[in-house]
Amino acid sequence: IASTGYHYTPDNTNGRPGNMWFGWCERKKFDFNLHGQVKELETGADDDLEFLDSQWHHVAVVYNAAEKQHILYVDGTSRRTVSYCSARSLRIPGIVAAGGSPSLRIPMAPYKTRSAGDKLLVVKVEGHQNDEYNGVYTQVEDATCDSLHCDMPFFKNDKDKYLKKYNSEAGGGADWSFDDRHPDVDKDWCRGGWYLATRGAELALGTFRWDQGERTISWAELEAEKVGDVDAEKSADPPDGLEHGHVCFDAKYDFPEGQLLGVSLYSRCLTADEVAQMYAKEAKEDRPAPQAPPDVVLEKVTLDKVLTWSELVEKAEGLGAQMPTKTDLVLGKVEADEGVKDCWVPVIRQDGIDDWVQIGKGHHPIYISHYDAYYVAGWGREDKMGEWRPPFFYVKR
Repeated sequence: IASTGYHYTPDNTNGRPGNMWFGWCERKKFDFNLHGQVKELETGADDDLEFLDSQWHHVAVVYNAAEKQHILYVDGTSRRTVSYCSARSLRIPGIVAAGGSPSLRIPMAPYKTRSAGDKLLVVKVEGHQNDEYNGVYTQVEDATCDSLHCDMPFFKNDKDKYLKKYNSEAGGGADWSFDDRHPDVDKDWCRGGWYLATRGAELALGTFRWDQGERTISWAELEAEKVGDVDAEKSADPPDGLEHGHVCFDAKYDFPEGQLLGVSLYSRCLTADEVAQMYAKEAKEDRPAPQAPPDVVLEKVTLDKVLTWSELVEKAEGLGAQMPTKTDLVLGKVEADEGVKDCWVPVIRQDGIDDWVQIGKGHHPIYISHYDAYYVAGWGREDKMGEWRPPFFYVKR
């Protein structure tokens, strides 16, 4: 997708009105989505499957707030028109990502290995409905500078409230959360609120939604000897040039290698003739030959009992193989037997999160990721039978 930060993931940190994304959606078509809009009517082609042909195509969307509609073009020709009940202007983006969904986060890596006397991280919180959770949070450290919890710095304010990361070590969803108890890695404590965040994700900056309303997060750094000095903590600043943190990308929305040639943004609405002329000009340009997808051969392994996701990983390794990725299932054209509507098989991911992918047709879109759509599958961490769990899984050698 091309995005200004709005995305469908458990991490809701950039769902701000006016943010947009544009790209291929799970309904098997090119789509444009503007956060805060309600679509009223859609006319034109139901899907865009005919363009999945390993050839280059020119795709454009023209969004017109005054007309309360957007028009999607493929290869210079109008393909679909979507009208809205009401329409807002696009938010002027601070970041635009072509491939991946961007967000601004606190750069925490330098503060994970700090030595005694080095500067600490400071997090400033505004907007919490319970004022005891607002204010300045300083990085917690002990005599040995052991300042990490779940591999991230954690923080405490002057009212003994904590802000910390949780990576689903004891089940549940990974998150950043507030609580009034000293963090315990085996407890998903979040009495002060939380937002879902992928395992290992740094704390997001800006104003965004938590489970109990919006919060505003900013950051700074502070000399260790000034911890407890209220004036110094409030006036602390981030390093020069880093007040906005650093840009991170949600890589699962990236383009496969060799499938994106370029992206152009315009601050006015293009006419149909202009889109057609743009396509005609670009169609004449030389482009690299489309890459053929690699051949993927997967082996179906029958199971004599239900195994957890971790046990399936171990079993695959014991067979001298590994579990496939979602892409492997797609390229291997793996599908459930005819008539099977709900069938989840385990896959591995680059981020290490346990995940399952749907290969049936009926209840869910085929090849949908359970983690991306619904978050971690709690049943996948148990060895209990379910009609959606087949007596087999796939391995890749």
